Amino acid sequence: MTEQMQEAKATPAAQKATAKSHPSNTIQTSSEIISVDEPENALPEVSLADLPQLLQTACAKAGWNSLMPVQSRALPYLLEGRDLMVQSRTGSGKTGTYLLPLMARLNPAMPAVQALILVPDPRACRSGWNRKTKTLFKGSGFTVAAVYGGVGYGKQMDALRQGVSVVVGTPGRVLDHLLRRTLNLDHIPL
Repeated sequence: MTEQMQEAKATPAAQKATAKSHPSNTIQTSSEIISVDEPENALPEVSLADLPQLLQTACAKAGWNSLMPVQSRALPYLLEGRDLMVQSRTGSGKTGTYLLPLMARLNPAMPAVQALILVPDPRACRSGWNRKTKTLFKGSGFTVAAVYGGVGYGKQMDALRQGVSVVVGTPGRVLDHLLRRTLNLDHIPL
């Protein structure tokens, strides 16, 4: 056997050994199988009742009776300010996973943009992120504005002048507002 073939055969074993050094859990839910690679200092899952009251109220207003599996697993890391990468199917709860910890870090008394959420296209901005953000943030004292192309600037500029907490926008329109000086990102702590 050549040296290259021996190395090629050893590679899968080495990969298995490497994979065993980081815990990996597989979870079976009614609709999907979730594979999770966790760090050595893994955090326990959370339930809706474990969240701060502000977040529980937001979930109730959104009509959530419980957290989705991706939310139960990811929220502990995000609430602690840890970096996280999540890959999950559409409709699995990722948007809420990222919005809830954001809500916990914003100051409702500050009338300035404190968070910017970039979305890939106007449709995602109008129908997905903006709607979900407004639903979760309703009644919390936080305001949300959507900025995207294909529509006039007037309503967007009015909303930005009034002082919004969160801007959900497409990269092109966000850049347009920055160049027009109608969007100020000086107060974004994250």
